[in-house]
Amino acid sequence: MSTRRQHAKSRKGCITCKTRHVRCDEAGPPCGRCKIRGDVCEYAGLQSSTENAIASTSAGKEPTASPPIPARSHEVVFPANRHLLELQLMHRWTASTYKCCCTPGSEDDEVWQSWVPQLAIKHDYLLYGLLSLTAFEIARLAQTPHCQQYVESATEYHGLALSSFRVYISSSAINDDNIDAAVCMSLMLFVLAFASAQTRDTGALDDESDSVVQIVLANVELLRGCAPILEGKQDYLLQNPYVQKLKPFENVPRTRLDPPIEEALVMLASLNDERITSSVRDTVSQRAQQVEYWEACKTALGLLQTLFEKCVDDFTRGYALGWLNMAGDRYIKAVKDGDAVALLILMYWGVLVEKCGRQVWWAEQFGSSLVAEIARGSHFEDTDADVKDLILRAQQHT
Repeated sequence: MSTRRQHAKSRKGCITCKTRHVRCDEAGPPCGRCKIRGDVCEYAGLQSSTENAIASTSAGKEPTASPPIPARSHEVVFPANRHLLELQLMHRWTASTYKCCCTPGSEDDEVWQSWVPQLAIKHDYLLYGLLSLTAFEIARLAQTPHCQQYVESATEYHGLALSSFRVYISSSAINDDNIDAAVCMSLMLFVLAFASAQTRDTGALDDESDSVVQIVLANVELLRGCAPILEGKQDYLLQNPYVQKLKPFENVPRTRLDPPIEEALVMLASLNDERITSSVRDTVSQRAQQVEYWEACKTALGLLQTLFEKCVDDFTRGYALGWLNMAGDRYIKAVKDGDAVALLILMYWGVLVEKCGRQVWWAEQFGSSLVAEIARGSHFEDTDADVKDLILRAQQHT
Protein backbone atom coordinates (compact mmCIF):
# COMPACT_ATOMS: atom_id res chain seq x y z
CA MET A 1 0.00 0.00 0.00
CA SER A 2 1.41 3.37 -1.02
CA THR A 3 1.87 6.03 1.61
CA ARG A 4 2.24 9.78 1.29
CA ARG A 5 5.80 11.00 1.18
CA GLN A 6 6.69 12.82 4.38
CA HIS A 7 8.09 16.32 4.10
CA ALA A 8 9.54 18.78 6.53
CA LYS A 9 7.04 21.38 7.67
CA SER A 10 8.67 24.76 8.18
CA ARG A 11 7.72 26.74 11.25
CA LYS A 12 10.14 29.60 10.61
CA GLY A 13 7.89 31.76 8.45
CA CYS A 14 7.03 35.35 9.36
CA ILE A 15 4.03 36.17 11.55
CA THR A 16 2.20 38.03 8.76
CA CYS A 17 2.31 35.06 6.37
CA LYS A 18 1.18 32.73 9.16
CA THR A 19 -1.74 35.02 9.93
CA ARG A 20 -2.74 35.04 6.23
CA HIS A 21 -2.22 31.25 5.98
CA VAL A 22 0.13 31.56 3.00
CA ARG A 23 3.54 30.01 2.41
CA CYS A 24 6.44 32.24 3.49
CA ASP A 25 9.76 32.09 1.63
CA GLU A 26 11.54 32.85 4.96
CA ALA A 27 13.89 35.25 3.17
CA GLY A 28 13.21 38.16 5.48
CA PRO A 29 12.69 40.28 7.17
CA PRO A 30 11.13 41.31 4.92
CA CYS A 31 10.13 38.08 3.20
CA GLY A 32 9.19 38.14 -0.48
CA ARG A 33 5.43 38.35 0.07
CA CYS A 34 5.61 41.13 2.66
CA LYS A 35 8.02 43.11 0.49
CA ILE A 36 5.64 42.99 -2.48
CA ARG A 37 2.56 43.80 -0.42
CA GLY A 38 4.17 46.49 1.73
CA ASP A 39 3.30 44.67 4.97
CA VAL A 40 5.25 44.78 8.21
CA CYS A 41 7.33 41.60 8.28
CA GLU A 42 8.14 40.21 11.74
CA TYR A 43 9.51 36.88 12.89
CA ALA A 44 8.73 35.44 16.29
CA GLY A 45 11.75 35.26 18.58
CA LEU A 46 14.10 36.98 16.12
CA GLN A 47 17.32 38.27 17.71
CA SER A 48 20.10 40.11 15.95
CA SER A 49 23.08 37.85 15.29
CA THR A 50 25.26 41.00 15.09
CA GLU A 51 24.36 41.98 18.63
CA ASN A 52 25.20 38.49 19.88
CA ALA A 53 28.55 38.59 18.13
CA ILE A 54 29.46 42.01 19.56
CA ALA A 55 28.50 41.00 23.08
CA SER A 56 30.51 37.78 22.90
CA THR A 57 33.58 39.44 21.38
CA SER A 58 33.62 42.23 23.97
CA ALA A 59 33.73 39.59 26.69
CA GLY A 60 36.69 37.88 25.00
CA LYS A 61 34.69 34.82 24.06
CA GLU A 62 33.78 33.19 20.81
CA PRO A 63 30.23 33.94 19.69
CA THR A 64 27.84 31.26 20.89
CA ALA A 65 24.29 30.52 19.94
CA SER A 66 21.73 32.11 22.24
CA PRO A 67 18.68 30.24 23.45
CA PRO A 68 15.56 31.13 21.46
CA ILE A 69 13.50 34.04 22.77
CA PRO A 70 9.91 33.07 23.52
CA ALA A 71 7.53 34.29 20.83
CA ARG A 72 5.53 37.37 21.77
CA SER A 73 1.83 37.57 21.12
CA HIS A 74 1.05 39.69 18.06
CA GLU A 75 -2.71 39.40 18.26
CA VAL A 76 -4.33 42.64 17.14
CA VAL A 77 -6.66 43.97 19.84
CA PHE A 78 -9.07 46.85 19.40
CA PRO A 79 -8.14 49.63 21.91
CA ALA A 80 -10.34 50.57 24.84
CA ASN A 81 -10.99 54.18 23.79
CA ARG A 82 -10.78 56.56 20.83
CA HIS A 83 -7.51 58.20 21.89
CA LEU A 84 -5.71 54.86 22.08
CA LEU A 85 -7.24 53.78 18.79
CA GLU A 86 -5.96 56.86 16.96
CA LEU A 87 -2.53 56.45 18.57
CA GLN A 88 -2.45 52.85 17.38
CA LEU A 89 -3.58 53.81 13.88
CA MET A 90 -1.05 56.62 13.54
CA HIS A 91 1.77 54.33 14.66
CA ARG A 92 0.67 51.68 12.18
CA TRP A 93 0.51 54.26 9.40
CA THR A 94 4.13 55.37 9.87
CA ALA A 95 5.33 51.78 10.29
CA SER A 96 3.50 50.09 7.44
CA THR A 97 0.24 51.42 5.99
CA TYR A 98 1.83 54.43 4.28
CA LYS A 99 3.42 52.07 1.77
CA CYS A 100 0.07 51.32 0.15
CA CYS A 101 -0.07 54.90 -1.16
CA CYS A 102 3.47 54.92 -2.56
CA THR A 103 3.81 54.88 -6.34
CA PRO A 104 6.32 52.32 -7.67
CA GLY A 105 9.18 54.11 -9.37
CA SER A 106 8.53 57.58 -7.93
CA GLU A 107 10.49 57.05 -4.69
CA ASP A 108 7.84 58.96 -2.71
CA ASP A 109 8.06 56.91 0.51
CA GLU A 110 9.14 59.92 2.59
CA VAL A 111 6.13 61.90 1.38
CA TRP A 112 3.63 59.36 2.68
CA GLN A 113 5.52 58.26 5.78
CA SER A 114 6.55 61.68 7.13
CA TRP A 115 5.04 64.58 5.23
CA VAL A 116 1.44 63.36 5.06
CA PRO A 117 1.12 62.93 8.88
CA GLN A 118 2.43 66.50 9.27
CA LEU A 119 -0.08 67.79 6.71
CA ALA A 120 -2.84 65.84 8.48
CA ILE A 121 -2.31 67.95 11.60
CA LYS A 122 -3.51 70.98 9.62
CA HIS A 123 -6.14 69.32 7.42
CA ASP A 124 -8.84 67.21 9.09
CA TYR A 125 -9.92 65.48 5.87
CA LEU A 126 -6.41 64.12 5.37
CA LEU A 127 -6.23 62.92 8.98
CA TYR A 128 -9.57 61.12 8.65
CA GLY A 129 -8.45 59.50 5.40
CA LEU A 130 -5.19 58.35 6.96
CA LEU A 131 -6.98 56.83 9.97
CA SER A 132 -9.61 55.17 7.78
CA LEU A 133 -7.12 53.51 5.46
CA THR A 134 -5.03 52.24 8.38
CA ALA A 135 -8.09 50.81 10.14
CA PHE A 136 -9.08 49.00 6.94
CA GLU A 137 -5.59 47.47 6.78
CA ILE A 138 -5.54 46.36 10.41
CA ALA A 139 -9.00 44.80 10.01
CA ARG A 140 -7.40 42.22 7.67
CA LEU A 141 -5.12 41.01 10.46
CA ALA A 142 -7.52 41.18 13.41
CA GLN A 143 -9.65 38.28 14.58
CA THR A 144 -13.38 38.41 15.25
CA PRO A 145 -14.84 40.49 16.93
CA HIS A 146 -11.94 42.96 16.67
CA CYS A 147 -12.02 42.80 12.87
CA GLN A 148 -15.57 44.15 12.71
CA GLN A 149 -14.73 46.94 15.17
CA TYR A 150 -11.87 48.08 12.94
CA VAL A 151 -14.10 47.96 9.86
CA GLU A 152 -16.74 50.06 11.62
CA SER A 153 -14.13 52.61 12.70
CA ALA A 154 -12.62 52.68 9.20
CA THR A 155 -16.05 53.27 7.68
CA GLU A 156 -16.74 56.07 10.15
CA TYR A 157 -13.43 57.82 9.42
CA HIS A 158 -13.99 57.29 5.69
CA GLY A 159 -17.34 59.07 5.90
CA LEU A 160 -15.77 61.96 7.81
CA ALA A 161 -12.98 62.20 5.24
CA LEU A 162 -15.42 62.27 2.32
CA SER A 163 -17.75 64.85 3.83
CA SER A 164 -15.03 67.21 5.08
CA PHE A 165 -13.05 67.02 1.82
CA ARG A 166 -16.20 67.58 -0.24
CA VAL A 167 -16.92 70.73 1.75
CA TYR A 168 -13.31 71.87 1.55
CA ILE A 169 -12.89 71.64 -2.23
CA SER A 170 -16.23 73.37 -2.80
CA SER A 171 -15.52 76.30 -0.49
CA SER A 172 -11.75 76.83 -0.46
CA ALA A 173 -9.46 78.12 -3.16
CA ILE A 174 -6.58 75.77 -3.92
CA ASN A 175 -3.28 77.58 -3.53
CA ASP A 176 0.38 76.88 -2.78
CA ASP A 177 -0.41 76.42 0.93
CA ASN A 178 -2.93 73.60 0.52
CA ILE A 179 -2.23 72.02 -2.88
CA ASP A 180 -0.02 69.28 -1.37
CA ALA A 181 -2.71 68.17 1.08
CA ALA A 182 -5.44 68.26 -1.60
CA VAL A 183 -3.42 66.18 -4.07
CA CYS A 184 -2.46 63.64 -1.39
CA MET A 185 -6.09 63.33 -0.36
CA SER A 186 -7.18 62.79 -3.97
CA LEU A 187 -4.71 59.92 -4.29
CA MET A 188 -5.70 58.50 -0.90
CA LEU A 189 -9.38 58.52 -1.89
CA PHE A 190 -8.43 56.39 -4.88
CA VAL A 191 -7.02 53.69 -2.57
CA LEU A 192 -9.91 54.07 -0.10
CA ALA A 193 -12.42 53.44 -2.90
CA PHE A 194 -11.02 49.93 -3.34
CA ALA A 195 -10.43 49.21 0.34
CA SER A 196 -13.95 50.23 1.39
CA ALA A 197 -15.62 48.28 -1.42
CA GLN A 198 -13.86 45.09 -0.31
CA THR A 199 -15.11 45.34 3.26
CA ARG A 200 -18.76 46.11 2.55
CA ASP A 201 -21.48 44.19 4.40
CA THR A 202 -21.83 41.12 2.19
CA GLY A 203 -24.93 40.12 4.10
CA ALA A 204 -26.83 43.14 2.83
CA LEU A 205 -27.15 41.99 -0.77
CA ASP A 206 -30.48 43.79 -1.19
CA ASP A 207 -29.03 47.14 -0.20
CA GLU A 208 -27.86 48.69 -3.48
CA SER A 209 -26.03 51.50 -1.67
CA ASP A 210 -23.74 48.87 -0.14
CA SER A 211 -22.85 47.20 -3.45
CA VAL A 212 -19.34 47.21 -4.89
CA VAL A 213 -20.54 49.12 -7.96
CA GLN A 214 -22.33 51.84 -5.99
CA ILE A 215 -19.49 52.33 -3.51
CA VAL A 216 -16.96 52.73 -6.32
CA LEU A 217 -19.21 55.07 -8.31
CA ALA A 218 -19.67 57.29 -5.25
CA ASN A 219 -15.92 57.55 -4.75
CA VAL A 220 -15.28 58.10 -8.46
CA GLU A 221 -17.69 61.02 -8.50
CA LEU A 222 -15.77 62.69 -5.69
CA LEU A 223 -12.46 61.99 -7.41
CA ARG A 224 -13.79 63.51 -10.62
CA GLY A 225 -14.76 66.51 -8.56
CA CYS A 226 -11.08 66.82 -7.68
CA ALA A 227 -10.13 67.10 -11.36
CA PRO A 228 -10.28 70.93 -11.39
CA ILE A 229 -7.68 70.91 -8.61
CA LEU A 230 -5.17 69.16 -10.84
CA GLU A 231 -6.23 70.83 -14.08
CA GLY A 232 -5.66 74.25 -12.55
CA LYS A 233 -2.25 73.29 -11.20
CA GLN A 234 -0.52 71.74 -14.20
CA ASP A 235 2.73 73.57 -13.40
CA TYR A 236 2.69 72.02 -9.92
CA LEU A 237 2.45 68.52 -11.39
CA LEU A 238 5.02 69.09 -14.12
CA GLN A 239 7.55 70.44 -11.63
CA ASN A 240 6.89 67.79 -8.99
CA PRO A 241 10.10 65.71 -8.64
CA TYR A 242 8.15 62.53 -7.90
CA VAL A 243 5.83 62.90 -10.89
CA GLN A 244 8.83 63.52 -13.13
CA LYS A 245 10.17 60.05 -12.31
CA LEU A 246 7.06 58.32 -13.68
CA LYS A 247 6.86 57.13 -17.27
CA PRO A 248 4.04 58.93 -19.14
CA PHE A 249 1.23 56.57 -20.14
CA GLU A 250 1.72 57.28 -23.84
CA ASN A 251 5.34 56.08 -23.55
CA VAL A 252 4.43 52.75 -21.95
CA PRO A 253 4.97 49.99 -24.57
CA ARG A 254 2.15 47.72 -25.64
CA THR A 255 2.28 43.95 -25.25
CA ARG A 256 0.36 41.26 -27.06
CA LEU A 257 -3.05 40.50 -25.59
CA ASP A 258 -3.76 37.06 -24.18
CA PRO A 259 -5.93 35.29 -26.82
CA PRO A 260 -8.87 34.64 -24.42
CA ILE A 261 -8.96 38.31 -23.35
CA GLU A 262 -8.64 39.51 -26.94
CA GLU A 263 -11.55 37.29 -27.97
CA ALA A 264 -13.71 38.54 -25.09
CA LEU A 265 -13.00 42.19 -25.96
CA VAL A 266 -13.98 41.55 -29.59
CA MET A 267 -17.24 39.98 -28.38
CA LEU A 268 -17.93 43.05 -26.22
CA ALA A 269 -17.34 45.37 -29.19
CA SER A 270 -19.71 43.33 -31.36
CA LEU A 271 -22.35 43.34 -28.63
CA ASN A 272 -22.05 47.11 -28.37
CA ASP A 273 -22.41 47.53 -32.16
CA GLU A 274 -25.54 45.38 -32.22
CA ARG A 275 -27.46 48.04 -30.28
CA ILE A 276 -27.26 50.36 -33.32
CA THR A 277 -28.98 47.90 -35.67
CA SER A 278 -31.42 46.59 -33.08
CA SER A 279 -32.71 50.08 -32.22
CA VAL A 280 -33.73 51.03 -35.78
CA ARG A 281 -37.44 50.77 -34.96
CA ASP A 282 -37.21 52.53 -31.60
CA THR A 283 -38.50 56.03 -31.03
CA VAL A 284 -36.21 58.95 -31.84
CA SER A 285 -35.41 59.56 -28.17
CA GLN A 286 -34.78 55.86 -27.48
CA ARG A 287 -32.47 55.54 -30.47
CA ALA A 288 -30.60 58.70 -29.50
CA GLN A 289 -30.08 57.20 -26.05
CA GLN A 290 -28.69 53.97 -27.55
CA VAL A 291 -26.34 55.94 -29.79
CA GLU A 292 -25.06 57.85 -26.78
CA TYR A 293 -24.51 54.59 -24.87
CA TRP A 294 -22.77 53.10 -27.92
CA GLU A 295 -20.32 56.00 -28.19
CA ALA A 296 -19.59 56.00 -24.46
CA CYS A 297 -19.03 52.24 -24.33
CA LYS A 298 -16.88 52.26 -27.46
CA THR A 299 -14.55 54.85 -25.92
CA ALA A 300 -14.40 53.08 -22.57
CA LEU A 301 -13.77 49.69 -24.19
CA GLY A 302 -10.98 51.08 -26.38
CA LEU A 303 -9.24 52.48 -23.30
CA LEU A 304 -9.75 49.22 -21.43
CA GLN A 305 -8.09 47.27 -24.25
CA THR A 306 -5.13 49.66 -24.19
CA LEU A 307 -4.76 49.08 -20.45
CA PHE A 308 -4.84 45.30 -20.93
CA GLU A 309 -1.99 45.75 -23.43
CA LYS A 310 0.12 48.14 -21.34
CA CYS A 311 -0.46 47.32 -17.67
CA VAL A 312 1.71 44.29 -17.03
CA ASP A 313 3.79 45.18 -13.93
CA ASP A 314 3.83 47.15 -10.66
CA PHE A 315 4.96 50.34 -12.41
CA THR A 316 1.84 50.47 -14.63
CA ARG A 317 -0.66 49.05 -12.11
CA GLY A 318 -1.97 52.50 -11.16
CA TYR A 319 -3.15 53.17 -14.71
CA ALA A 320 -5.18 49.96 -14.75
CA LEU A 321 -6.81 50.65 -11.39
CA GLY A 322 -7.66 54.20 -12.49
CA TRP A 323 -9.56 53.19 -15.65
CA LEU A 324 -13.00 54.10 -14.29
CA ASN A 325 -11.80 57.64 -13.55
CA MET A 326 -10.70 57.97 -17.18
CA ALA A 327 -13.69 56.28 -18.84
CA GLY A 328 -15.72 59.48 -19.01
CA ASP A 329 -18.93 60.95 -17.60
CA ARG A 330 -21.13 59.45 -20.31
CA TYR A 331 -19.88 55.96 -19.56
CA ILE A 332 -20.44 56.47 -15.82
CA LYS A 333 -24.01 57.54 -16.64
CA ALA A 334 -24.53 54.37 -18.73
CA VAL A 335 -23.43 52.24 -15.77
CA LYS A 336 -25.75 54.13 -13.43
CA ASP A 337 -28.62 53.66 -15.89
CA GLY A 338 -28.00 49.89 -15.83
CA ASP A 339 -26.99 49.58 -19.48
CA ALA A 340 -26.11 45.90 -19.99
CA VAL A 341 -23.11 46.47 -22.27
CA ALA A 342 -21.68 49.11 -19.93
CA LEU A 343 -21.97 46.68 -17.02
CA LEU A 344 -20.27 43.91 -18.98
CA ILE A 345 -17.38 46.25 -19.81
CA LEU A 346 -17.19 47.15 -16.13
CA MET A 347 -17.04 43.42 -15.37
CA TYR A 348 -13.97 43.05 -17.59
CA TRP A 349 -12.34 45.94 -15.79
CA GLY A 350 -12.81 43.69 -12.76
CA VAL A 351 -10.83 41.03 -14.64
CA LEU A 352 -8.00 43.53 -15.22
CA VAL A 353 -8.06 44.64 -11.57
CA GLU A 354 -7.88 40.99 -10.49
CA LYS A 355 -4.72 40.67 -12.56
CA CYS A 356 -3.06 43.95 -11.50
CA GLY A 357 -4.43 44.43 -8.00
CA ARG A 358 -3.77 41.10 -6.35
CA GLN A 359 -0.34 42.25 -5.11
CA VAL A 360 -1.77 45.06 -2.96
CA TRP A 361 -3.99 44.37 0.04
CA TRP A 362 -6.48 47.14 -0.75
CA ALA A 363 -7.40 45.68 -4.15
CA GLU A 364 -6.67 41.96 -3.81
CA GLN A 365 -10.34 40.91 -3.73
CA PHE A 366 -11.92 43.82 -5.56
CA GLY A 367 -11.82 42.36 -9.08
CA SER A 368 -13.42 39.05 -8.18
CA SER A 369 -16.04 40.79 -6.01
CA LEU A 370 -16.99 43.15 -8.84
CA VAL A 371 -17.29 40.31 -11.37
CA ALA A 372 -19.39 38.21 -8.99
CA GLU A 373 -21.74 41.07 -8.15
CA ILE A 374 -22.41 42.04 -11.77
CA ALA A 375 -22.82 38.40 -12.81
CA ARG A 376 -25.62 37.81 -10.30
CA GLY A 377 -27.37 41.09 -11.14
CA SER A 378 -30.95 41.18 -12.37
CA HIS A 379 -29.84 42.59 -15.75
CA PHE A 380 -28.52 39.17 -16.78
CA GLU A 381 -31.10 36.80 -15.32
CA ASP A 382 -32.68 36.14 -18.71
CA THR A 383 -30.07 36.74 -21.40
CA ASP A 384 -28.71 35.21 -24.59
CA ALA A 385 -25.89 32.71 -25.05
CA ASP A 386 -23.22 35.28 -26.03
CA VAL A 387 -23.75 37.30 -22.87
CA LYS A 388 -23.71 34.16 -20.73
CA ASP A 389 -20.44 33.18 -22.43
CA LEU A 390 -18.88 36.58 -21.66
CA ILE A 391 -19.93 36.31 -18.02
CA LEU A 392 -18.54 32.78 -17.75
CA ARG A 393 -15.22 33.88 -19.26
CA ALA A 394 -14.92 36.73 -16.78
CA GLN A 395 -15.67 34.41 -13.86
CA GLN A 396 -13.01 31.97 -15.05
CA HIS A 397 -10.40 34.75 -15.05
CA THR A 398 -11.17 35.71 -11.45
